[in-house]
Amino acid sequence: MNTIRINRTFKIIRTFRTTLYIIAVFFLATFCTASAQNNKSSGIPDLSGSWKFEKIVRQNKKIKSRIELISFSLTIKQNGDKITGKYEYLTTNATRIREGSISGKIFGVKGIIRFENPEYSNENGLADLVPSKKGDGDEINWVILQAPQGDSFIPAKLTLKKGK
Repeated sequence: MNTIRINRTFKIIRTFRTTLYIIAVFFLATFCTASAQNNKSSGIPDLSGSWKFEKIVRQNKKIKSRIELISFSLTIKQNGDKITGKYEYLTTNATRIREGSISGKIFGVKGIIRFENPEYSNENGLADLVPSKKGDGDEINWVILQAPQGDSFIPAKLTLKKGK
Protein backbone atom coordinates (compact mmCIF):
# COMPACT_ATOMS: atom_id res chain seq x y z
CA MET A 1 0.00 0.00 0.00
CA ASN A 2 2.87 2.37 0.82
CA THR A 3 4.42 1.65 -2.57
CA ILE A 4 1.21 2.71 -4.32
CA ARG A 5 1.11 5.97 -2.31
CA ILE A 6 4.74 6.70 -3.11
CA ASN A 7 4.21 6.04 -6.83
CA ARG A 8 1.09 8.21 -6.81
CA THR A 9 3.01 10.99 -5.00
CA PHE A 10 5.84 10.86 -7.54
CA LYS A 11 3.30 10.98 -10.39
CA ILE A 12 1.65 14.07 -8.87
CA ILE A 13 5.05 15.73 -8.40
CA ARG A 14 6.04 15.00 -12.03
CA THR A 15 2.70 16.36 -13.27
CA PHE A 16 3.07 19.46 -11.09
CA ARG A 17 6.68 19.99 -12.27
CA THR A 18 5.63 19.62 -15.93
CA THR A 19 2.77 22.09 -15.42
CA LEU A 20 5.13 24.62 -13.82
CA TYR A 21 7.57 24.17 -16.70
CA ILE A 22 4.81 24.82 -19.27
CA ILE A 23 3.63 27.92 -17.39
CA ALA A 24 7.21 29.25 -17.13
CA VAL A 25 7.82 28.72 -20.86
CA PHE A 26 4.51 30.44 -21.70
CA PHE A 27 5.28 33.50 -19.57
CA LEU A 28 8.85 33.71 -20.83
CA ALA A 29 7.68 33.55 -24.46
CA THR A 30 5.00 36.18 -23.80
CA PHE A 31 7.48 38.48 -22.07
CA CYS A 32 10.10 38.14 -24.84
CA THR A 33 7.54 38.81 -27.58
CA ALA A 34 6.13 41.85 -25.78
CA SER A 35 9.63 43.17 -25.10
CA ALA A 36 10.67 42.77 -28.75
CA GLN A 37 7.51 44.50 -30.00
CA ASN A 38 8.03 47.33 -27.51
CA ASN A 39 11.66 47.83 -28.60
CA LYS A 40 10.67 47.78 -32.26
CA SER A 41 7.81 50.28 -31.88
CA SER A 42 9.57 52.72 -29.56
CA GLY A 43 13.14 51.91 -30.52
CA ILE A 44 15.68 54.22 -32.02
CA PRO A 45 15.62 54.24 -35.83
CA ASP A 46 18.81 53.21 -37.58
CA LEU A 47 19.91 56.20 -39.67
CA SER A 48 23.50 55.05 -40.19
CA GLY A 49 24.87 54.61 -43.68
CA SER A 50 24.92 56.56 -46.93
CA TRP A 51 21.89 58.52 -48.08
CA LYS A 52 21.62 60.26 -51.42
CA PHE A 53 19.37 62.54 -53.45
CA GLU A 54 20.04 62.90 -57.16
CA LYS A 55 18.19 64.88 -59.74
CA ILE A 56 18.85 64.90 -63.46
CA VAL A 57 18.39 68.35 -64.98
CA ARG A 58 18.49 69.45 -68.59
CA GLN A 59 19.87 72.93 -68.79
CA ASN A 60 19.11 73.53 -72.43
CA LYS A 61 16.25 71.74 -74.18
CA LYS A 62 17.96 72.26 -77.55
CA ILE A 63 20.93 70.15 -76.43
CA LYS A 64 19.17 66.96 -75.36
CA SER A 65 22.38 65.01 -74.81
CA ARG A 66 23.66 67.43 -72.16
CA ILE A 67 22.38 66.16 -68.81
CA GLU A 68 23.63 67.66 -65.56
CA LEU A 69 23.41 66.08 -62.14
CA ILE A 70 22.47 67.81 -58.90
CA SER A 71 23.19 65.74 -55.80
CA PHE A 72 23.01 65.93 -52.03
CA SER A 73 24.32 63.12 -49.85
CA LEU A 74 24.68 62.27 -46.18
CA THR A 75 27.07 59.81 -44.59
CA ILE A 76 25.86 59.04 -41.09
CA LYS A 77 27.54 57.19 -38.24
CA GLN A 78 25.23 56.33 -35.37
CA ASN A 79 26.14 55.26 -31.86
CA GLY A 80 22.93 54.72 -29.88
CA ASP A 81 21.07 58.00 -30.11
CA LYS A 82 24.14 60.05 -31.19
CA ILE A 83 24.68 60.99 -34.85
CA THR A 84 27.86 62.20 -36.54
CA GLY A 85 28.93 62.33 -40.15
CA LYS A 86 29.16 64.57 -43.16
CA TYR A 87 27.11 65.93 -46.01
CA GLU A 88 28.09 66.84 -49.55
CA TYR A 89 26.34 68.69 -52.31
CA LEU A 90 27.01 69.40 -55.94
CA THR A 91 25.20 71.95 -58.09
CA THR A 92 24.82 72.02 -61.86
CA ASN A 93 28.03 72.41 -63.81
CA ALA A 94 29.88 71.81 -60.53
CA THR A 95 29.61 75.50 -59.74
CA ARG A 96 29.39 74.54 -56.08
CA ILE A 97 30.96 71.41 -54.62
CA ARG A 98 30.84 71.55 -50.85
CA GLU A 99 30.96 69.28 -47.86
CA GLY A 100 30.46 69.86 -44.17
CA SER A 101 30.11 67.97 -40.93
CA ILE A 102 26.94 67.01 -39.10
CA SER A 103 26.28 66.05 -35.50
CA GLY A 104 23.12 65.50 -33.54
CA LYS A 105 20.86 63.26 -31.56
CA ILE A 106 17.81 61.08 -32.14
CA PHE A 107 14.65 62.03 -30.31
CA GLY A 108 11.90 59.42 -30.64
CA VAL A 109 11.70 58.49 -34.32
CA LYS A 110 13.56 61.47 -35.78
CA GLY A 111 17.01 62.93 -35.66
CA ILE A 112 17.83 66.59 -35.11
CA ILE A 113 21.21 67.52 -36.50
CA ARG A 114 23.45 70.56 -36.54
CA PHE A 115 25.26 71.08 -39.81
CA GLU A 116 28.02 73.53 -40.58
CA ASN A 117 27.74 75.88 -43.52
CA PRO A 118 30.90 75.46 -45.59
CA GLU A 119 30.44 78.94 -47.07
CA TYR A 120 30.87 80.58 -43.67
CA SER A 121 32.78 78.75 -40.97
CA ASN A 122 30.95 80.27 -38.00
CA GLU A 123 27.40 79.69 -39.26
CA ASN A 124 25.49 76.49 -38.54
CA GLY A 125 22.00 75.28 -39.30
CA LEU A 126 19.58 72.76 -37.83
CA ALA A 127 17.81 70.03 -39.78
CA ASP A 128 15.33 67.26 -39.12
CA LEU A 129 15.95 63.69 -40.33
CA VAL A 130 12.72 61.70 -40.34
CA PRO A 131 12.30 58.19 -41.76
CA SER A 132 9.84 58.32 -44.66
CA LYS A 133 6.45 56.75 -44.09
CA LYS A 134 6.45 55.46 -47.68
CA GLY A 135 9.67 53.44 -47.59
CA ASP A 136 10.75 50.41 -45.61
CA GLY A 137 13.58 52.24 -43.89
CA ASP A 138 15.21 53.01 -47.22
CA GLU A 139 14.17 56.70 -47.34
CA ILE A 140 14.56 59.65 -44.98
CA ASN A 141 13.26 63.18 -45.22
CA TRP A 142 15.65 66.11 -44.72
CA VAL A 143 13.96 69.32 -43.56
CA ILE A 144 15.87 72.44 -42.51
CA LEU A 145 14.54 73.82 -39.23
CA GLN A 146 16.94 76.74 -39.03
CA ALA A 147 18.87 77.79 -42.11
CA PRO A 148 22.43 79.00 -41.67
CA GLN A 149 23.09 82.65 -42.38
CA GLY A 150 24.87 83.60 -45.55
CA ASP A 151 24.76 82.07 -49.01
CA SER A 152 24.06 78.39 -48.98
CA PHE A 153 22.83 75.97 -51.59
CA ILE A 154 21.91 73.34 -49.03
CA PRO A 155 18.37 72.18 -49.89
CA ALA A 156 15.58 73.14 -47.51
CA LYS A 157 13.57 69.94 -47.97
CA LEU A 158 14.04 66.67 -49.84
CA THR A 159 13.86 62.89 -49.61
CA LEU A 160 17.08 60.85 -49.61
CA LYS A 161 17.38 57.18 -50.52
CA LYS A 162 19.62 54.72 -48.70
CA GLY A 163 22.79 53.77 -50.56
CA LYS A 164 23.51 50.18 -51.41
